[in-house]
Amino acid sequence: MPSKSLPVLPHSLGQLLLNRGLITANELDTALRLQQEKNCQLGQALIAIRAIDNKTLKRALKRQQWLLSLIHISEPT
Repeated sequence: MPSKSLPVLPHSLGQLLLNRGLITANELDTALRLQQEKNCQLGQALIAIRAIDNKTLKRALKRQQWLLSLIHISEPT
C-alpha cells in the first residue's frame, strides 16, 4: 500500500525513479518508511534496501535538479 504521508510531486526523487521504471511502488513505500524510521534521505534509504545503486541515485538527482531549474525558470517574476 503506497504511503500517503507526503504529496507526490512529479519532480520528487521517488516519483522520478518510479516514472522511469527504476524502482517499484513497493520499493518506494518501503524506502519512505525506512526514511522516517532512520531519519535519513530517501536516496540513502533506497540504497539501503538495494532498490538502486549510487550511480542511479546520482543520475536521478541530476535530473531532479535539472527539472527543478526548469520550474524556477518558468515561474513569473
